[in-house]
Amino acid sequence: MNALESAIQKYPLPWSRLLTPRNMTRLAADTTKALHLLVSLRSRTITELFPPLGAGDTFDLEGAALVSALTEKLFRMRVFPYERTCLRRCLVLYHLFAKYGLPVRVAFGVDPSGEGDWAGHCWLLHEGKPFLEQAGSDEAYLAVFELPRERGRA
Repeated sequence: MNALESAIQKYPLPWSRLLTPRNMTRLAADTTKALHLLVSLRSRTITELFPPLGAGDTFDLEGAALVSALTEKLFRMRVFPYERTCLRRCLVLYHLFAKYGLPVRVAFGVDPSGEGDWAGHCWLLHEGKPFLEQAGSDEAYLAVFELPRERGRA
């Protein structure tokens, strides 16, 4: 776990901080954006789902910690209509982290063992390393490609 992952996961989010008008507005907007992304998943192209990140956004640790916690909570809710999959999780976190100035990429990989059914997985990358993943979960897969593509690469 790198220092940024640790900072996001350990960022203090007591109720008194969550219930501020600013954070309540953020949570409502971020929940709406996450649901909109998930509803429109099938009707979008891959380049629409993973647009290139803008440069120069100011990093907001509190915002990143909020969306990390929000995403985990949304996918754990029994009333949430979407099953937690690695693609849905990465898609939501990619867009919401971008909003708060945290540039991540999404790696897509396959199980290289060739045993059993075809298995794939996607995970977040920050500075080329797995980000907010359970330790070792990416090691079972061979990365095939990453999105968004770097500018200037086909």
